[in-house]
Amino acid sequence: LGGTARCFKCKERLYAADEVPGPRATKWHRHCLVCLVCRKSLDSMALMRDDTD
Repeated sequence: LGGTARCFKCKERLYAADEVPGPRATKWHRHCLVCLVCRKSLDSMALMRDDTD
């Protein structure tokens, strides 16, 4: 069977109830996907800006 999904930030095991999509198809815990400046939770459905071409 496939490997266990891991959080992109903390590398701990992800469970479906706490998993949220992050940038570039990464998977995160809801509590790990936060703003680096203010520590507020981020909405995984919000628009993300990517200036790379």
